[in-house]
Amino acid sequence: MSQDIRERLLSHLAGETTLDELENWLVEETWDAHLTDPDGADLAYDLKLLIVEHTNGDRSELDLKRAFVPLVQRAPWGRIEAVQPTPDIPPRGRNVVEPVY
Repeated sequence: MSQDIRERLLSHLAGETTLDELENWLVEETWDAHLTDPDGADLAYDLKLLIVEHTNGDRSELDLKRAFVPLVQRAPWGRIEAVQPTPDIPPRGRNVVEPVY
């Protein structure tokens, strides 16, 4: 589940899906994650919280995308090189996202 969530998040960060598509998928696919995948449930909760903060006006879209990056970096399955800044996100250092162990 965690890997699926991160892949969807990467797809959003790459501009392949909208925030609404990400949120709809997240709600539909993770509602019972706490029963089978506690790590996936935590990740889903973190994402949902960030989306709610954005929806409530507490985070700009740019801030939301920046907040998503550390969630991808927690990936336990190796180095991720697919994240490139989208035109609306000014680069901050390297364009490579590496997991934090």
